[in-house]
Formats: sequence, structure tokens, C-alpha cells
Amino acid sequence: MARGGFNPNLISTDFGHASASFLGSEHSISKRAGITIDYTTVAADSNGNRYLMAGTAMGKITASEKYGPYCDTNGDGREDGQGLLEHDVEVRTGDGLGSLMLHGAAIEARCVGVDAAFKVDCPLIIFY
Repeated sequence: MARGGFNPNLISTDFGHASASFLGSEHSISKRAGITIDYTTVAADSNGNRYLMAGTAMGKITASEKYGPYCDTNGDGREDGQGLLEHDVEVRTGDGLGSLMLHGAAIEARCVGVDAAFKVDCPLIIFY
């Protein structure tokens, strides 16, 4: 049995330009390495890769308490925005680890999946 929250099935990888280029300032509060991303919620591209870019709006799945891309029409909990993914994450072969920005400033044009309802759900994130 795994102890201390360690799960050997989780992977952490970097790809592309893993950065927080969506940030509007240096000030932010994050849940670092604190979220598990459910790879089944991330659509695969034509090569079978599953990527989430920094600045992706994220929601929390009620049943599993894992995270996936926010969508206001989902009925699994992801319709309630939780924050913005801080770094690029690849989840091709299984669930991944990420950090979530909970408070700060973001450049909306560099974010993915942000809509008016997400902004209401995340009032501590200011969008420019």
C-alpha cells in the first residue's frame, strides 16, 4: 500500500515550453503539485497525445476528486471552475500531476476554456 499520498501510477512530465506565460503579474497563490489530472478527461490529438496547456481552466470531478478541463455544461463537477493550470502537463499514458493557480492575475487571451461562468466561480483571479 502506498503511503504519504505517493501513487506510483502518476506521472509528471514537461513538454513544449512549460511556462506560466498567461500570468498577468508575479503575484499569485497556487495549489502546487496538489492536483491529480484525470487523463480520460483530456481529448487525444491525431497522434494520441494528451496535453493540457498552462492557463487551462480546470474543474474538480466530484466522484473521484481528480481534476479535468473546465466545461460549464458538464455534470460531473467540472462545471464549477477551480483555477488555472500553472504549467503544461502531458497525460498520454495516465493521470498526471499539476499545480493550480487559485489567486492572481491572468491574461485572458492566453488562457484556455475561460468563460463568464468560470470568472464567477474564480473571483480571486483577475483577468486582463
